[in-house]
Amino acid sequence: MKPLHAALSGALLLAALPGHGDPLLEPGSHPVGKVNVTLIDSSRPTPTDSYETTSNQRVLDTSVWYPAQPRDQEWLRPGPPPLARQVCPTPLVIYSHGFMSMRHNGAYLADYLASKGYIVAAADFPLTHLGTPGGPRFVDVLNQPGDVSFIIDSLLNNNTDGLPDLADCIDPQRIAVVGLSLGGMTTTLLAFHPELRDSRVAAAVSIASPVALLGERFFLRDTPPFMIIAGDIDAMINYRDNIEVLARGSHNITIVTLSGGSHTGFAGLSAWLFNWLDNPDSIGCWALRGEINGDIDMPDGFMARLRGDADAAGPDMTLLPCREPELPHAMRPKHQLMLTRYSIYAFLQSTLHPDKGTRERYARLLEDTLPNSFPELRVEPRP
Repeated sequence: MKPLHAALSGALLLAALPGHGDPLLEPGSHPVGKVNVTLIDSSRPTPTDSYETTSNQRVLDTSVWYPAQPRDQEWLRPGPPPLARQVCPTPLVIYSHGFMSMRHNGAYLADYLASKGYIVAAADFPLTHLGTPGGPRFVDVLNQPGDVSFIIDSLLNNNTDGLPDLADCIDPQRIAVVGLSLGGMTTTLLAFHPELRDSRVAAAVSIASPVALLGERFFLRDTPPFMIIAGDIDAMINYRDNIEVLARGSHNITIVTLSGGSHTGFAGLSAWLFNWLDNPDSIGCWALRGEINGDIDMPDGFMARLRGDADAAGPDMTLLPCREPELPHAMRPKHQLMLTRYSIYAFLQSTLHPDKGTRERYARLLEDTLPNSFPELRVEPRP
């Protein structure tokens, strides 16, 4: 990682660029409203590892962040603040958390995007969140694209209690999905999978996800604009395996590499809990070993369903994480999250903004300005 003063200099250079018009260093102009709701999908069950039914519904504890109308003495007023309707229509972003994680690990991004005028939602998935009874289950990733689609349905149709009326403010043509680790695989399935994809998704971002597990053929399908962000010293997800699969895959993919980026460093809480560790994956690997003994066990037929390919017999990579006996020095999580936030915002603006000139400006920002300002960040677009 570059020294702190050099990183700060790059950040100040970015803010001072002539004609930039929307500096990334500061939050947007909107105060952020946040509400928590419980969404219940009664049309789909919650299975066990063997796909036996344990519940006839899927319960999604969900948070929604949105740009709010400023009001004096807001803290004294009951209920959530009103939506800043001057942003309407605006994009919707669904964030998917990782294995053994929770929705609030994406709050660092949700707060930022909401201050910029986006509506962002995130849920605790029924069988992969931290605190899942009996421990999280990797194979339930197959059901998570359906959870995301249900959240989109609920928000677009205003089928929620306790939320401001967001439905008529969301632009249904500008819906994006973002996810970390297993949540990144969820977003990838939503973008590429022949059966699980959601045609309403206009852009997808996968962060530190084991996409190589999906195989090279998976990425030869047509897709909306897709970006993957990865750390090159990730102890849980093999960086080289993933990048090689994507490099041989579809066009319309942008690969963002953080030199010295760890896996745990992409989790929002790491900025406060693990920022001074030499490598935060030391904690992430310790926690993961408590849940996974040896390689990840997958039931018969799982790979075929995951890849949407009846001929898929097994993974092309080992799923045994944290194999290195010693971990190298890693980027500080606060810096890693800052670069992640900038990259995602620039990518979303470059794909979702209604003005062509603005889209082009943010594409240049992502592909040229950010890497020039922060040499530890590399961007490889594949148009």
